Amino acid sequence: MSQKRSYNDKRKTWSLSIILLIFVLSTPLLLWQHSAKAQLESWQNNGIALPKSVSDQGTFDDLNQRAKVNIPTWLNTQLLSLRTWEILDQDVNGEKPQKLKKSLLGLFYQEQLLSVFAFEQGQLKANDQRRLKQSIPKLDLSNIEVLDRRYPKRFDRDKDGVFDQLDIHLGAVKTALNGAEYQEGYERLTYPMGDVSRTIGVCTDVVVRAFRNAGWDLQEILYKDMKARPKAYGLKDKKPNRHIDHRRVRRLIVYFKKHYKALPIKFDPKQSGDEAWLPGDLVFMDTLNKGRPTHVALVSGILGPDGEPLMINNWTYGYKTSAMSLKYSADYLYRFRLGLKK
Repeated sequence: MSQKRSYNDKRKTWSLSIILLIFVLSTPLLLWQHSAKAQLESWQNNGIALPKSVSDQGTFDDLNQRAKVNIPTWLNTQLLSLRTWEILDQDVNGEKPQKLKKSLLGLFYQEQLLSVFAFEQGQLKANDQRRLKQSIPKLDLSNIEVLDRRYPKRFDRDKDGVFDQLDIHLGAVKTALNGAEYQEGYERLTYPMGDVSRTIGVCTDVVVRAFRNAGWDLQEILYKDMKARPKAYGLKDKKPNRHIDHRRVRRLIVYFKKHYKALPIKFDPKQSGDEAWLPGDLVFMDTLNKGRPTHVALVSGILGPDGEPLMINNWTYGYKTSAMSLKYSADYLYRFRLGLKK
Protein backbone atom coordinates (compact mmCIF):
# COMPACT_ATOMS: atom_id res chain seq x y z
CA MET A 1 0.00 0.00 0.00
CA SER A 2 2.85 2.41 0.88
CA GLN A 3 4.54 1.70 -2.47
CA LYS A 4 1.30 2.43 -4.35
CA ARG A 5 0.84 5.67 -2.37
CA SER A 6 4.44 6.67 -3.14
CA TYR A 7 3.83 6.01 -6.85
CA ASN A 8 0.67 8.13 -6.81
CA ASP A 9 2.49 10.94 -5.02
CA LYS A 10 5.17 10.90 -7.71
CA ARG A 11 2.51 11.02 -10.42
CA LYS A 12 0.92 14.04 -8.76
CA THR A 13 4.32 15.74 -8.46
CA TRP A 14 5.08 15.09 -12.13
CA SER A 15 1.63 16.34 -13.15
CA LEU A 16 2.04 19.55 -11.17
CA SER A 17 5.52 20.04 -12.64
CA ILE A 18 4.19 19.64 -16.18
CA ILE A 19 1.32 22.06 -15.49
CA LEU A 20 3.76 24.60 -14.02
CA LEU A 21 6.10 24.21 -17.03
CA ILE A 22 3.23 24.75 -19.47
CA PHE A 23 2.18 27.85 -17.51
CA VAL A 24 5.71 29.28 -17.53
CA LEU A 25 6.18 28.65 -21.24
CA SER A 26 2.75 29.93 -22.26
CA THR A 27 2.75 33.11 -20.13
CA PRO A 28 4.98 35.16 -22.51
CA LEU A 29 2.79 34.11 -25.44
CA LEU A 30 -0.39 35.10 -23.58
CA LEU A 31 1.16 38.43 -22.63
CA TRP A 32 2.18 38.96 -26.26
CA GLN A 33 -1.36 38.21 -27.46
CA HIS A 34 -2.74 40.78 -25.01
CA SER A 35 -0.10 43.33 -26.04
CA ALA A 36 -0.72 42.75 -29.75
CA LYS A 37 -4.45 43.28 -29.31
CA ALA A 38 -3.84 46.42 -27.24
CA GLN A 39 -1.50 47.98 -29.80
CA LEU A 40 -3.92 47.32 -32.65
CA GLU A 41 -6.69 48.99 -30.66
CA SER A 42 -4.37 51.92 -29.94
CA TRP A 43 -3.59 52.37 -33.64
CA GLN A 44 -7.27 52.26 -34.52
CA ASN A 45 -8.40 54.64 -31.77
CA ASN A 46 -5.52 57.12 -31.60
CA GLY A 47 -3.60 56.67 -34.83
CA ILE A 48 -3.54 59.10 -37.74
CA ALA A 49 -4.22 57.89 -41.27
CA LEU A 50 -2.95 59.53 -44.43
CA PRO A 51 -5.20 62.16 -46.06
CA LYS A 52 -7.28 60.85 -48.94
CA SER A 53 -5.26 62.97 -51.36
CA VAL A 54 -2.12 60.96 -50.51
CA SER A 55 -1.78 57.39 -51.73
CA ASP A 56 0.93 55.29 -50.10
CA GLN A 57 2.54 52.89 -52.59
CA GLY A 58 4.61 49.93 -51.52
CA THR A 59 4.01 47.07 -49.13
CA PHE A 60 0.56 45.52 -48.64
CA ASP A 61 -1.34 48.32 -50.39
CA ASP A 62 -4.62 46.60 -49.51
CA LEU A 63 -3.99 47.67 -45.90
CA ASN A 64 -3.43 51.36 -46.65
CA GLN A 65 -6.83 52.48 -45.40
CA ARG A 66 -6.30 50.68 -42.08
CA ALA A 67 -2.72 51.83 -41.55
CA LYS A 68 -2.42 54.57 -38.95
CA VAL A 69 0.57 55.97 -37.10
CA ASN A 70 0.82 57.36 -33.60
CA ILE A 71 2.57 60.65 -32.87
CA PRO A 72 5.53 59.98 -30.54
CA THR A 73 4.86 61.92 -27.35
CA TRP A 74 8.39 61.69 -25.94
CA LEU A 75 10.10 64.08 -28.37
CA ASN A 76 11.48 67.52 -27.54
CA THR A 77 8.68 69.92 -28.53
CA GLN A 78 11.17 72.65 -29.43
CA LEU A 79 12.47 70.49 -32.31
CA LEU A 80 9.01 69.85 -33.74
CA SER A 81 7.68 71.99 -36.54
CA LEU A 82 4.67 72.26 -38.85
CA ARG A 83 5.35 72.66 -42.56
CA THR A 84 3.02 72.90 -45.52
CA TRP A 85 3.44 71.97 -49.18
CA GLU A 86 1.36 71.20 -52.24
CA ILE A 87 0.88 68.02 -54.26
CA LEU A 88 -0.95 67.22 -57.49
CA ASP A 89 -4.07 65.17 -56.84
CA GLN A 90 -5.74 63.26 -59.67
CA ASP A 91 -9.45 64.04 -59.80
CA VAL A 92 -11.74 62.55 -62.46
CA ASN A 93 -14.37 64.93 -63.84
CA GLY A 94 -16.46 63.08 -66.39
CA GLU A 95 -14.06 61.43 -68.81
CA LYS A 96 -11.20 63.89 -68.44
CA PRO A 97 -8.83 63.51 -65.49
CA GLN A 98 -7.75 66.82 -63.99
CA LYS A 99 -4.72 67.56 -61.88
CA LEU A 100 -5.68 69.58 -58.84
CA LYS A 101 -3.31 71.04 -56.28
CA LYS A 102 -3.90 69.85 -52.73
CA SER A 103 -2.28 71.38 -49.67
CA LEU A 104 -0.81 69.19 -46.94
CA LEU A 105 0.51 69.93 -43.48
CA GLY A 106 3.26 67.80 -41.96
CA LEU A 107 4.52 67.39 -38.42
CA PHE A 108 8.31 67.21 -38.58
CA TYR A 109 11.02 66.37 -36.08
CA GLN A 110 13.99 68.21 -37.52
CA GLU A 111 14.04 66.92 -41.14
CA GLN A 112 11.97 63.76 -40.54
CA LEU A 113 8.24 63.64 -41.26
CA LEU A 114 6.20 62.06 -38.45
CA SER A 115 2.63 62.52 -39.69
CA VAL A 116 0.73 64.35 -42.41
CA PHE A 117 -2.68 66.04 -42.52
CA ALA A 118 -5.00 67.61 -45.06
CA PHE A 119 -4.65 71.40 -45.04
CA GLU A 120 -7.58 72.72 -47.02
CA GLN A 121 -7.76 76.48 -47.50
CA GLY A 122 -4.99 76.91 -44.98
CA GLN A 123 -6.91 75.17 -42.20
CA LEU A 124 -6.53 71.93 -40.28
CA LYS A 125 -9.62 69.85 -39.73
CA ALA A 126 -11.02 70.22 -36.21
CA ASN A 127 -10.37 66.55 -35.45
CA ASP A 128 -6.72 66.85 -36.52
CA GLN A 129 -6.28 69.96 -34.39
CA ARG A 130 -7.65 68.09 -31.41
CA ARG A 131 -5.31 65.13 -31.93
CA LEU A 132 -2.25 67.34 -32.26
CA LYS A 133 -3.14 69.27 -29.12
CA GLN A 134 -3.77 66.08 -27.16
CA SER A 135 -0.49 64.51 -28.27
CA ILE A 136 1.68 67.65 -28.07
CA PRO A 137 0.02 70.28 -25.86
CA LYS A 138 2.89 72.77 -26.25
CA LEU A 139 2.89 72.69 -30.05
CA ASP A 140 2.08 76.09 -31.58
CA LEU A 141 -0.45 75.34 -34.33
CA SER A 142 -0.21 78.88 -35.68
CA ASN A 143 3.52 78.66 -36.45
CA ILE A 144 3.58 77.05 -39.91
CA GLU A 145 6.51 77.09 -42.34
CA VAL A 146 6.58 76.42 -46.09
CA LEU A 147 8.46 73.24 -46.96
CA ASP A 148 11.58 73.62 -49.08
CA ARG A 149 10.74 72.45 -52.62
CA ARG A 150 13.93 70.39 -52.75
CA TYR A 151 12.84 68.26 -49.79
CA PRO A 152 10.76 65.63 -51.70
CA LYS A 153 13.68 64.85 -54.03
CA ARG A 154 15.91 64.10 -51.03
CA PHE A 155 13.49 62.25 -48.77
CA ASP A 156 10.86 60.57 -50.97
CA ARG A 157 12.54 57.61 -52.65
CA ASP A 158 9.39 56.15 -54.23
CA LYS A 159 7.87 59.55 -55.06
CA ASP A 160 4.48 58.67 -53.59
CA GLY A 161 4.21 61.85 -51.53
CA VAL A 162 4.96 60.05 -48.25
CA PHE A 163 8.47 60.95 -47.10
CA ASP A 164 10.84 58.13 -46.19
CA GLN A 165 10.81 58.09 -42.37
CA LEU A 166 7.00 58.13 -42.24
CA ASP A 167 6.87 55.71 -45.17
CA ILE A 168 8.97 53.17 -43.25
CA HIS A 169 6.84 53.66 -40.13
CA LEU A 170 3.67 53.08 -42.18
CA GLY A 171 5.26 50.02 -43.77
CA ALA A 172 6.07 48.61 -40.34
CA VAL A 173 2.50 49.25 -39.18
CA LYS A 174 1.17 47.42 -42.22
CA THR A 175 3.38 44.41 -41.49
CA ALA A 176 1.86 44.29 -38.01
CA LEU A 177 -1.67 44.60 -39.40
CA ASN A 178 -0.83 41.80 -41.84
CA GLY A 179 0.40 39.65 -38.94
CA ALA A 180 2.66 37.14 -40.69
CA GLU A 181 3.39 34.02 -38.66
CA TYR A 182 7.01 33.40 -37.71
CA GLN A 183 8.47 30.76 -40.01
CA GLU A 184 12.05 30.26 -41.07
CA GLY A 185 13.24 28.52 -44.22
CA TYR A 186 15.08 29.00 -47.48
CA GLU A 187 13.03 29.96 -50.54
CA ARG A 188 14.04 30.97 -54.03
CA LEU A 189 12.87 34.52 -54.62
CA THR A 190 12.40 36.73 -57.63
CA TYR A 191 14.94 39.52 -58.01
CA PRO A 192 14.64 42.36 -57.39
CA MET A 193 11.69 42.96 -55.02
CA GLY A 194 11.42 39.27 -54.13
CA ASP A 195 9.53 38.19 -51.02
CA VAL A 196 8.25 35.09 -49.28
CA SER A 197 4.50 34.58 -48.86
CA ARG A 198 2.95 37.46 -46.90
CA THR A 199 1.48 34.93 -44.45
CA ILE A 200 4.94 34.04 -43.10
CA GLY A 201 8.24 35.69 -42.27
CA VAL A 202 11.07 36.27 -39.82
CA CYS A 203 12.40 39.39 -38.10
CA THR A 204 14.34 40.58 -41.15
CA ASP A 205 11.27 40.29 -43.38
CA VAL A 206 9.58 42.97 -41.27
CA VAL A 207 12.46 45.33 -42.05
CA VAL A 208 12.64 44.40 -45.74
CA ARG A 209 8.90 44.97 -46.17
CA ALA A 210 8.86 48.24 -44.23
CA PHE A 211 11.79 49.66 -46.20
CA ARG A 212 10.19 48.61 -49.49
CA ASN A 213 7.18 50.68 -48.52
CA ALA A 214 9.50 53.67 -48.90
CA GLY A 215 11.01 52.40 -52.15
CA TRP A 216 14.21 50.95 -50.66
CA ASP A 217 14.73 47.35 -51.80
CA LEU A 218 17.20 45.85 -49.34
CA GLN A 219 17.37 42.65 -51.39
CA GLU A 220 18.90 44.51 -54.32
CA ILE A 221 20.84 47.02 -52.23
CA LEU A 222 22.48 44.34 -50.10
CA TYR A 223 23.23 42.04 -53.03
CA LYS A 224 25.07 44.82 -54.86
CA ASP A 225 26.96 45.86 -51.73
CA MET A 226 28.03 42.26 -51.06
CA LYS A 227 29.30 41.92 -54.63
CA ALA A 228 31.26 45.15 -54.26
CA ARG A 229 32.66 44.33 -50.77
CA PRO A 230 32.72 40.51 -50.36
CA LYS A 231 35.50 40.54 -47.75
CA ALA A 232 33.49 42.82 -45.45
CA TYR A 233 30.77 40.17 -45.35
CA GLY A 234 33.19 37.30 -44.80
CA LEU A 235 32.30 35.69 -48.13
CA LYS A 236 35.89 34.85 -49.14
CA ASP A 237 35.42 32.70 -52.25
CA LYS A 238 31.63 32.46 -51.95
CA LYS A 239 29.18 34.48 -54.00
CA PRO A 240 26.37 36.48 -52.39
CA ASN A 241 22.99 34.76 -52.41
CA ARG A 242 20.22 37.12 -53.49
CA HIS A 243 17.56 34.70 -52.27
CA ILE A 244 18.51 34.72 -48.59
CA ASP A 245 21.35 37.11 -47.63
CA HIS A 246 19.10 40.15 -47.13
CA ARG A 247 17.02 38.00 -44.76
CA ARG A 248 19.99 37.36 -42.45
CA VAL A 249 20.69 39.65 -39.50
CA ARG A 250 24.43 39.07 -39.76
CA ARG A 251 24.40 40.40 -43.33
CA LEU A 252 22.17 43.41 -42.69
CA ILE A 253 24.27 44.66 -39.79
CA VAL A 254 27.41 44.80 -41.97
CA TYR A 255 25.64 47.01 -44.50
CA PHE A 256 24.16 49.43 -41.96
CA LYS A 257 27.37 49.74 -39.93
CA LYS A 258 29.22 50.67 -43.09
CA HIS A 259 26.79 53.19 -44.54
CA TYR A 260 24.79 54.66 -41.65
CA LYS A 261 25.50 56.59 -38.48
CA ALA A 262 25.09 54.52 -35.30
CA LEU A 263 22.76 56.21 -32.81
CA PRO A 264 22.58 55.79 -29.00
CA ILE A 265 20.91 52.53 -28.03
CA LYS A 266 19.65 53.55 -24.61
CA PHE A 267 16.23 55.18 -24.75
CA ASP A 268 15.94 58.47 -22.91
CA PRO A 269 12.94 60.79 -23.50
CA LYS A 270 15.25 63.72 -22.77
CA GLN A 271 17.41 62.94 -25.80
CA SER A 272 17.28 65.52 -28.55
CA GLY A 273 18.70 66.12 -32.01
CA ASP A 274 19.72 63.03 -33.95
CA GLU A 275 20.00 61.05 -30.71
CA ALA A 276 16.24 61.01 -30.09
CA TRP A 277 14.35 57.83 -30.93
CA LEU A 278 11.97 58.13 -33.90
CA PRO A 279 9.34 55.75 -35.27
CA GLY A 280 10.90 53.87 -38.16
CA ASP A 281 14.37 53.69 -36.60
CA LEU A 282 16.07 50.32 -37.06
CA VAL A 283 17.32 48.50 -33.94
CA PHE A 284 19.63 45.48 -33.93
CA MET A 285 19.68 43.41 -30.75
CA ASP A 286 21.07 40.29 -29.11
CA THR A 287 18.42 37.83 -27.95
CA LEU A 288 20.70 34.82 -27.43
CA ASN A 289 23.51 36.28 -25.26
CA LYS A 290 25.97 35.91 -28.12
CA GLY A 291 27.34 39.44 -27.93
CA ARG A 292 26.33 40.16 -31.52
CA PRO A 293 23.07 41.00 -33.31
CA THR A 294 20.70 38.06 -33.64
CA HIS A 295 17.42 39.98 -34.03
CA VAL A 296 16.18 43.20 -35.61
CA ALA A 297 13.11 45.40 -35.12
CA LEU A 298 11.65 48.81 -35.96
CA VAL A 299 10.68 51.51 -33.47
CA SER A 300 6.94 52.26 -33.26
CA GLY A 301 5.24 55.49 -32.20
CA ILE A 302 3.67 53.90 -29.11
CA LEU A 303 5.15 53.90 -25.62
CA GLY A 304 4.88 50.55 -23.89
CA PRO A 305 4.13 49.85 -20.22
CA ASP A 306 7.88 49.98 -19.49
CA GLY A 307 8.04 53.60 -20.66
CA GLU A 308 9.92 52.79 -23.88
CA PRO A 309 8.68 52.58 -27.49
CA LEU A 310 7.16 49.28 -28.54
CA MET A 311 9.19 47.48 -31.19
CA ILE A 312 7.53 46.19 -34.37
CA ASN A 313 9.04 42.78 -35.05
CA ASN A 314 8.45 39.09 -35.64
CA TRP A 315 9.78 37.56 -32.45
CA THR A 316 10.02 33.77 -32.80
CA TYR A 317 8.02 30.59 -33.32
CA GLY A 318 4.45 30.90 -32.04
CA TYR A 319 4.36 34.66 -32.65
CA LYS A 320 3.16 36.92 -35.43
CA THR A 321 4.49 40.28 -36.56
CA SER A 322 3.37 42.83 -33.96
CA ALA A 323 4.49 45.68 -31.72
CA MET A 324 6.04 44.35 -28.51
CA SER A 325 7.95 45.52 -25.49
CA LEU A 326 11.45 44.03 -25.82
CA LYS A 327 13.30 45.98 -23.14
CA TYR A 328 13.74 42.97 -20.86
CA SER A 329 13.95 40.35 -23.62
CA ALA A 330 16.96 41.55 -25.58
CA ASP A 331 20.11 43.66 -25.40
CA TYR A 332 19.97 46.56 -27.83
CA LEU A 333 23.27 46.84 -29.71
CA TYR A 334 22.80 49.23 -32.65
CA ARG A 335 20.26 51.78 -33.87
CA PHE A 336 20.17 53.39 -37.31
CA ARG A 337 17.99 55.88 -39.20
CA LEU A 338 17.60 55.86 -42.96
CA GLY A 339 18.06 59.62 -43.21
CA LEU A 340 21.36 59.64 -41.33
CA LYS A 341 24.13 58.28 -43.51
CA LYS A 342 27.78 58.51 -42.57
